[in-house]
Amino acid sequence: MKNIKLCVFDLDGTLLNSNKKITQETLLAVKNLSNYNIKYTIATGRIDILARKYQREICSDLPIISCNGSIIRDLSNKIYYMKTLDFETVKNIFNYFKSLELNFLFYTENSILVTKNNPRIEFLKNYNKTANKNDQFNFEIMDDDINKYSNLKFLKSLAHIENRPKLLEIQSILNKDFKNLSIVSSDYELLDLMPSGINKGTALSILCDILNIESENVCVFGDNFNDIEMINFAGTSIVPENGENDVKKLATHITKTNDEEGISYAINNIILKNV
Repeated sequence: MKNIKLCVFDLDGTLLNSNKKITQETLLAVKNLSNYNIKYTIATGRIDILARKYQREICSDLPIISCNGSIIRDLSNKIYYMKTLDFETVKNIFNYFKSLELNFLFYTENSILVTKNNPRIEFLKNYNKTANKNDQFNFEIMDDDINKYSNLKFLKSLAHIENRPKLLEIQSILNKDFKNLSIVSSDYELLDLMPSGINKGTALSILCDILNIESENVCVFGDNFNDIEMINFAGTSIVPENGENDVKKLATHITKTNDEEGISYAINNIILKNV
């Protein structure tokens, strides 16, 4: 293993357990990286306003990669990189998802727009309940007239599709009809739509240039299809046992599940044993 200078953690299914928490054991292991001069941050499919409380928990002052790479922004709101969806594409996504009567949302630069009966609303409410005041946010039920949001900067759309075969069918259709999108499934019931060329790998490459760190000195942790590009980019990659099989095949190491302290196990038994 090369000398690790940067660790990058996916959130859901990786750094977080099934209760969406960072356990005390994991927290101690992550913070211990700084004692070995190893920097660390988060790369998530969420918008960073849904990741900031975790970034504060792990005491990282690095920028967060969010929206699968559409934006790189730190806790002071300094933007290091951002790529947005053009509004014509936003309207087409909106109309297509509405025609299928899907629940979906849009992440914009500073807000979240969500459909009326979206099951993610409960998730958003729960996040606010557990976040400190500085990290709480407002989200808005989308108006039927998408044109009223033409002044916003759209980073990503996220569709909630409970039927997996239907999700894969819609993904295939979108890949054919929307050539200017990057489309990936980030969870069994979630479909992510970003600007063309956007993924965690390209964003991580940009962050590494900013930090002057080579890819061979990076270790990434992820579990799902939206982590593949950063796994391919990094010199070392660690996937929890609960990860997708096709993702685990790409990893340099497999660790225990996210509910079995897989991150702390990997840090202590893979990374730090090689320092």
